[in-house]
Formats: sequence, structure tokens, C-alpha cells
Amino acid sequence: MSRLAAAVVTHNGQPWVLECVESILGQSRPPDVIVVVDDHSTDGTVEMLHERYTDTITLLTADESVQRLATHERIATNFTTAVHAAVAQGADLVALGDQDDRWLHNRLEAQEAMMHNRAMVASDGWLVDRSGVRNGLSLRDGFPVSADFQSWSSVEQLRYAMRHSVATGGASMIRPSAFPSLHVPAGWLHDRWWSLAAIALGSLSVDRSCVIEYRVSPDQVVGLAKGSQGAGRVTRIRQQVGRGSALPRLRALRTLRTWPGVEPGVQQLLQWPNLIGSALRQ
Repeated sequence: MSRLAAAVVTHNGQPWVLECVESILGQSRPPDVIVVVDDHSTDGTVEMLHERYTDTITLLTADESVQRLATHERIATNFTTAVHAAVAQGADLVALGDQDDRWLHNRLEAQEAMMHNRAMVASDGWLVDRSGVRNGLSLRDGFPVSADFQSWSSVEQLRYAMRHSVATGGASMIRPSAFPSLHVPAGWLHDRWWSLAAIALGSLSVDRSCVIEYRVSPDQVVGLAKGSQGAGRVTRIRQQVGRGSALPRLRALRTLRTWPGVEPGVQQLLQWPNLIGSALRQ
């Protein structure tokens, strides 16, 4: 049996984080490890977690240097820290979670059954408002993925995923040992990078069932409230400019060519002319 971990990152999450942790503790298949990395909360989040879960979770504080990083790199670094801490405690599979989401009762059980030596499973989630009320939509309504995505070749999947997000971290599970490296290059979010890496390895499963309730609010730093697949080309270019030059991110993507197990077709796609054309094509 796999050893399962839950990895959550918090920052001033006092209004929601207890509900999140309780939903993790109430899983039909309880996690063996729960790691929470707090990114310098000032609202009492850390004190509250210490008081309630001293013997239940591993609570870490993000390094001081994290505060100097850009938003995407800061979030990615915190989640990478959480995953490494889970692995250090013997975890084989790690479910990722956001501080303001609720995990459905069978999330871990369902995702564990779907891994089957996969590097990553990307599931769906019901959208809820700040009060936790569902609005009838799911993550896939904002970030759609073709129904036959799983039957596509790795080249077709990667070409699509370079232009569209196919995984939301809070609804995903990864197998850390499947990745030659968990390092997330600057400019990339952890979920986007790991999903691209998993596709390059021919090892991503897109699951259409909902495993979480995903809270949507206007004050999210990143997430569904900040964009969707429907954003036009001009909007996407502005988002790219806001994160700095796209070239370093594409250069990082090219490094996946050297990973063991990446098929020749994917290696060819990650050559500069094909890479740039695929990344920019509408």
C-alpha cells in the first residue's frame, strides 16, 4: 500500500484553513502524513494550527528568502518544500491542497486508485463562493480539457498543455519519485510545470471527477478568479509580460528533452522552432 501525504501551503488563511485541514483528516482513506508550509502569515494562522494540530500535522515556516521572490516562484517554492518534506517522511504519493478548499470525503482513496504508476493525476473540483456554496460549475468549466485528451499522443497533449492549463494544483496528486527533478523553474507555477513534465514523461492522467470544493474569491493571488482558457490572445500576452520574458520559461521547458523516458516526438517538439510556434499558436 502506498504511503499518502497531504501538502498544503498557507498565508493568512485563518478564515478557511481549519475547514481545509478537517476535510483532510476526515478522508475515507486517511493520509499518513500532513505537511503544512506557512508563508509568513500575520493573522494568527500559525498559532491556530499549532494549538489545534500539534500532534497531527508537520507545520513548517517558509524560509525568509521566499518573501523576496515573485508571486509564482514564491508559491511554487512553498509547494516544492511541502512535497520534499512529505517525501522525507516516507510519502510515495502527495495530494496538493490550497488553504481555502475543502476535500471531498473520498479524494485520497479515489486518486490513489487512479495513479497506477502515473506521475500525476489532475482531477476536477466544484466551484464554491466565499461562504462555501456551490454555484453549479466546476474547474473544467473555466479550464476545459477535451474529452478525448487521454487518447492523444504525448506530443498532442504537450502541444495543447503549453497553451492551456490542464491541471489545478489543489485538485492534483503527484508521485514525486516519477520526476527526475521536482525543481520548478522561475516563472512557472508548480502545478503547471509538473503537469507539463508529467505529459513529457507520458505519465499524466486527467480525471473528470470532482475531488475538492474550490473556493473562488476576488482576492485570490492566482487561480480561477485571475483568468481562464477563454482569455484572448492579447490578454494572454499581457499576462506573459506581467510575469517577465517568456523566453526563460521556454528555455526551461526545453530542458525536459534531456529527461530519461521522454519519447523522441516530445524531444522534437521541444526544439526551439517547434517550441515557440506551439507556445504562441492560438
